[in-house]
Amino acid sequence: MAEMTDPHTNQSTVTEEPVEVFDTSRLKNPLLAAVLAWLVPGLGHWYQGRREKAVLFFICIMSIFLFGCYLGSDREYGPARVVYAKWTKGEKRLFFIPQAFLGIAAIPATLQENLVKQGLPPRWDGLMAPPNSPATTKPKGNPTINNLYEHLGRYFELGTIFTVIAGFMNILVVFDAVSGPVIETENTEQDKKKKKDTEDQKKSETP
Repeated sequence: MAEMTDPHTNQSTVTEEPVEVFDTSRLKNPLLAAVLAWLVPGLGHWYQGRREKAVLFFICIMSIFLFGCYLGSDREYGPARVVYAKWTKGEKRLFFIPQAFLGIAAIPATLQENLVKQGLPPRWDGLMAPPNSPATTKPKGNPTINNLYEHLGRYFELGTIFTVIAGFMNILVVFDAVSGPVIETENTEQDKKKKKDTEDQKKSETP
């Protein structure tokens, strides 16, 4: 709204300024935007031309995720040990479901899972590698979940929580990339009629 002063009557009036409405045609392909938003937080919004939101989502979500990875890292066993995939009988890492919504950032966990399943030692200094089962000694040198808890203590749970929160946040980002911003549409005909009724009422009240 803007306030204007009439030079003849010296009275101020308030006028409504036009509101810029987001052009929904800029959303492009919603499905592709969702895939990009899953791969990298904010990438789907960047593709749609919503650059400010893209930068905001990327910085917020990735900073939370990386901080969780930092808390869940160990000098002996490697970085980001709180992010891992494990789907064996009686031992399922359900926390990896939301973590997987970080897209590319969580892909090393699935690659490491395949290596450990085959009894091969994890790569990349143990980055996101699943721990050995309590009764399993292979791959050699890979810690068990008890070893991780012993070394990391409460930071294992804290790192898990932070990475899970980041994953849930990116789920909302994916939905936002699909549906686009919430736009309040105005009924033009009703607005015109309401404006006309107001003007007619003012004229009738004028002597």
